[in-house]
Amino acid sequence: MDRWIWENKEKRAAEENRQTISNVRLYDGEDKTAYDQGALTVSTHRLLWSDGNRSIEMPLKCITKVESHGAKFTKSAKVILTLSKPPHAQTPGPTSDSKYDYIKLSFVKGGHQDAEASIRTCLNEKRWEKGVIAVQNKSSSLMEEGLSALNDKLSPLA
Repeated sequence: MDRWIWENKEKRAAEENRQTISNVRLYDGEDKTAYDQGALTVSTHRLLWSDGNRSIEMPLKCITKVESHGAKFTKSAKVILTLSKPPHAQTPGPTSDSKYDYIKLSFVKGGHQDAEASIRTCLNEKRWEKGVIAVQNKSSSLMEEGLSALNDKLSPLA
C-alpha cells in the first residue's frame, strides 16, 4: 500500500479513463485493508480507487507484473499486481511502509477479467511516457514556428 498516494484530481496530459468497476477491495499483500467497497478506475496513466470519502491513486509505472485468480467457493476473484520499489521521495499517501511488494484487488461482484485486460493494455501502451513527449514536441514545434515567423518579419529589414 505504500505505492498509493492521495489522489491528485488533475488529469495527466493525454490521460483517458478506460474502465471503472465498483465494489473493489484493496489488499496490502495478504492483509485486508480498510479500503473496501470502492470504485476502481483504470486510466492510461494510473489506477484510482475511491469510496466517496477517500480517493487514492497509483501510477501504472509502479506495476511490474499482473496476474489474476478466479473466484472460489468462499473467495472473490482477485487481480494481483507486483510492484516496483517505492521511490525515495514519494508524495504522501495512506501508508508510508509495506512489508509486501504486491497488492491485491478483490472484485466482490465480478469485473476482474475486464480490469485485468484494461490494466495490461494500458501497461503495454505506456501512454504516461508518450504524453510527456507529445507535450514537449508540441511546445518545441510552436517555438520553432514562432522563431521562423519572427525571422521572416525581420528578413525584409536587413
